[in-house]
Amino acid sequence: MRRLAAAAAIASSVATVVLLAAVVGAASVPVLRDLAVPLILAGLAATGYAIAFAHHAVSRPEPEIIEPGRAFDLKVALLLAATVTVVLLIAGALNAALGRAGLIIGTAVAGFADSQSAAISAATLTHSGSVPPTTAAVATLTALTTNTLSKAALAAGIGKWRYALAVWPGLALILAGAWGGFAITQLG
Repeated sequence: MRRLAAAAAIASSVATVVLLAAVVGAASVPVLRDLAVPLILAGLAATGYAIAFAHHAVSRPEPEIIEPGRAFDLKVALLLAATVTVVLLIAGALNAALGRAGLIIGTAVAGFADSQSAAISAATLTHSGSVPPTTAAVATLTALTTNTLSKAALAAGIGKWRYALAVWPGLALILAGAWGGFAITQLG
């Protein structure tokens, strides 16, 4: 069960990548052009790891030990909502106070809560002419990075260590694909 859960967790990151592409493209096509290769490679990394891990899980089933619990924990939900609120307030203040540097720092902070809203903010600034597309692309990838770090922390905090150790390599591959793709586009 743990292996299938880990595969599903990484597969859900494909949705994060696709949604990032959709919201960035809606806000600024030039930023989407800068992010096309990084997002494609990140999505392929997530898909490949999820498929490989799911195949491994199906071909070598684990004995099922189902622990009783609840699907929804009000305390965890309230803590998450409060954290998102505080992080987004801090990100907004950094953007306002520091300009372009604040954009990258602010989107990094916002990414801990939500990478899509941070990406929309960065791409919108490019659309309005405030920042170049490459700056918005870096800000978006920074938000993706911190959001991925949040997922890694949640895997360790909510799941068990064996689950986290199964999820972390997939998350690392996503970031390697994203930043490697960005490096390739900047060198070419």
